[in-house]
Amino acid sequence: MNYPVIAAFASSAVALTIGLMTFFYNRAALKEKKRSERRDLITKKLNEFYGPLLSYLNIVKALYQLFRANKPAGFRTLIFLLDRNQEYEMNGIKQTVVLSKSDEQLLKEIIEIEQKIEDLIVEKGGLVDDPALMFKYIPDPTYTDVNSVNYGLLAMAVAHFRILRRAYQGHIQGEVERFKDFVYPRELDKVLRDRIEKLIVEQNQLNQ
Repeated sequence: MNYPVIAAFASSAVALTIGLMTFFYNRAALKEKKRSERRDLITKKLNEFYGPLLSYLNIVKALYQLFRANKPAGFRTLIFLLDRNQEYEMNGIKQTVVLSKSDEQLLKEIIEIEQKIEDLIVEKGGLVDDPALMFKYIPDPTYTDVNSVNYGLLAMAVAHFRILRRAYQGHIQGEVERFKDFVYPRELDKVLRDRIEKLIVEQNQLNQ
């Protein structure tokens, strides 16, 4: 027997085995590291942006339901604030809407929360990963009366909050046609919930 040849072969086999084991171990470790980093990023997105944003929007929605309760069909807050003298069809009679003290307080609360939403979007916008939210918003007519725009839903929302706030303060008045597409983008809530659901599904898959 050629023992040196056998020894060399055995040594090579051992080295190859160790190399393969190291390769697969490192690949598995790298894969797990990426999974861990993705889990952490999803948690950060949900805890620092998507979750708080949805909570704020839910509060605004609840307050707006109270504010909107006794208003006529077709009433849009921004349009009203731009022109408080416009008339609405109510019980077969055209009338103007006059806000009560409760309405004024509810509107004030809504605007204050919208300011918090705007701050959150500006501060944590880097965590956004949905094209419709960040880049290109194509309105769905089954959800909103907003016409086509060239920016994302979040930019649309921030623009709405700012214009609404200025209209409430009386700094922007009239020019309804100019500002009519800056009413609240109702589709924001749906897109946001859809994105949160997808992130939670991915997070659960990564935890398996």
